[in-house]
Amino acid sequence: MKGIIPFTAAEAHALAFADLNSHCRRHRNDDELRLKAYVVSLGASRETQRSISDWANATFGAVGSNASVAARANKEMAELLTALISDDAHPKAIEEAADVMIVLMRLAERCGMDLLGEVDRKMGVNRKREWNLDGNGNGQHVKDGAR
Repeated sequence: MKGIIPFTAAEAHALAFADLNSHCRRHRNDDELRLKAYVVSLGASRETQRSISDWANATFGAVGSNASVAARANKEMAELLTALISDDAHPKAIEEAADVMIVLMRLAERCGMDLLGEVDRKMGVNRKREWNLDGNGNGQHVKDGAR
């Protein structure tokens, strides 16, 4: 979303409670609706990649590598999987899923990337792909050149 948001995420969050239409008229561009959706999505959570990363650094210390953050995400994913194997509707499953996302947000912040923006971009790619279905509600995309 580089280049289309004329303010910081914190300012955008504050704008969710302000007159967004007026702001968009002052900063008119072709992505006005995307900008509005972005601001609305910010209202869904008070946490940001930055706030999560700042908390994690203050709590756990600096991270040595992105690979170590990814390994931590893998551990959190294993906890989620363990909970769901024991009970497909395990009451702690959503908490474990949140832990995975928290670690991934820290990784994205370390990389200087917008994780939620990347999810939007990647879904655009996924919607255009062909998929091999596994019959269990999952699938694998057909590899490019394998069609």
